[in-house]
Amino acid sequence: MKKYYCLIPARGGSKGLVRKNIRPLSGKPLIAHSISCAQDSNIFENVYVSTDDPEIAEVAMKYGAAIPYMRNSLLGQDHTHMFKVYKEFVDKVNKLDDEDILMILLPTNPLRTKEDIHLVKNEYEKNELLEWVFTCNEAEHHPFRAVRINSESNEMQPFFPISNTTMWSNRQELPKAYRFNGAIISGKVSSIRKNVEYPIDSYKFMNTKVRGVISSEFSKLDIDTIQDFEYIEYLLKNGK
Repeated sequence: MKKYYCLIPARGGSKGLVRKNIRPLSGKPLIAHSISCAQDSNIFENVYVSTDDPEIAEVAMKYGAAIPYMRNSLLGQDHTHMFKVYKEFVDKVNKLDDEDILMILLPTNPLRTKEDIHLVKNEYEKNELLEWVFTCNEAEHHPFRAVRINSESNEMQPFFPISNTTMWSNRQELPKAYRFNGAIISGKVSSIRKNVEYPIDSYKFMNTKVRGVISSEFSKLDIDTIQDFEYIEYLLKNGK
């Protein structure tokens, strides 16, 4: 019988907003919001934090998360692909079975809810063969409006090979488009173990069993800048 585990990745070297993962947000460190949400869902065997930073590890343990090891410092760089962090985790925490589910909660999305976690869990309960589930929201800007701009000439071209009648349609006439929002990224342990990147694309991995769920309104908000941080703090102070 599969079990659910939570992983919250939090490196110490954030550049946009220094030390943001432990910056106080509405009375407790940013990372604590994700730890508390995971605990409140009551579905996880354990809530883990992967970090390369001793201070983050100390804060995470204070709020009840487990630190099974200190992350390899090479996996805490600006350009580190997160999938490598997941692989390190499933390699080092050997009690995870292939059929188990690892839900990754990014600490920079502090407004996800326990109901969002249950939305993801319910997809796995409906389909035993399911490998990946992502929380999504409707794209704020439709991808059909995306363009390329030549860095030297400023020549602009549509990003996708679509007609002008489609590109310039009213928003209401375009097909719904969604984006991953990072609130929850969830994968079967076996799929993490056997791949080196998300096995999801339109070419090689067409047969990967993946689902998207529409998460709560504010779960999409993530923190990259001080302006993001202050906006989310405003929402929390005003009863979000």
